Amino acid sequence: MSRNRVMLAILLIGLFVVGCDRPDRPEVRSESASPTTPTPTPTWRPLSETELQTALGDDPPPIYGTVKSQTQQLPRPGPRDWLSQHRESGQSYQDYLSSSPNLPTPERKLIYLIPLNRFEADDPSLRMIGEFTEQFFGLPVALSEPIKDLEPTTREDFLTHKEQWLAGPILDRLEEELPPDAYCVLGVTTYDIYPKEDWSFVFGLARLKGRVGVYSLARYDPKFFSQPRPLDWEKKALERSLKVLSHETCHMMGMSHCTFFHCLMNGSNHLQELDRQSNFLCPVCLRKLRHALNIDLLERYKNLEQFYDRAGLSDQGDWLRSLLEK
Repeated sequence: MSRNRVMLAILLIGLFVVGCDRPDRPEVRSESASPTTPTPTPTWRPLSETELQTALGDDPPPIYGTVKSQTQQLPRPGPRDWLSQHRESGQSYQDYLSSSPNLPTPERKLIYLIPLNRFEADDPSLRMIGEFTEQFFGLPVALSEPIKDLEPTTREDFLTHKEQWLAGPILDRLEEELPPDAYCVLGVTTYDIYPKEDWSFVFGLARLKGRVGVYSLARYDPKFFSQPRPLDWEKKALERSLKVLSHETCHMMGMSHCTFFHCLMNGSNHLQELDRQSNFLCPVCLRKLRHALNIDLLERYKNLEQFYDRAGLSDQGDWLRSLLEK
């Protein structure tokens, strides 16, 4: 191993870093992937109230003001955080409308979840993930059988020494078999995945126009890093899974990363940043979701509140109760 790769391994171990994004293809949006070469540091600044209001758009209904009152402005990033590594201008509500996003239709409205390998009893529950997806997006969810003849391109990660699957060919396969009634298809795996050879890994990958995505549960489990599981690790693994799944699905709806507020659609460069990320959409991104799905937002929040209570994710349920009481 070269000296540079040894130093990289030491840095990754010391910081528990899990990545940043620099996709090759404009239609592909990768989340939290770690390149093996440094990226330039962009200049970031907090936005003014006028800029935030412009991002939200003209004449927003009152509910967006209520959500805004409970949403923090995006904090200044740390040196290893997403916005310290990536220059992103943000996507306003008007930008979203102008982008011709992928929208569901009466004939094409199912979200398919496809396990790409066998899941064990102590893995995050696909049933719970599917139930959450249905409540978050208000669209029917179909949990498909695993793909039996999938032959992924693999390698061994030099740091973890775990098998990894190359994400691109998996997306190609999902796109080839896209059901006619699918709004989008999301492959879910417990194997670690990577986007290309000079990247160490990626949490998830989605094609904005191709309506397919894939994400991995591997790095949400302390056992992956040969660390002991704390007593509540299942809840934390489930919470991380729900964040990344909904984030990737929002990408397939044409939503770019959020640079306005503390939001589910913020980019995340490592696991600690993912854990700090909000479980909810900010008012700007919520307005995009409402345009895409034409759903009753208050009813959606009530359904999500009930789900979080059933899942034992009390902090999320409390946030929603506080919002609904206003």
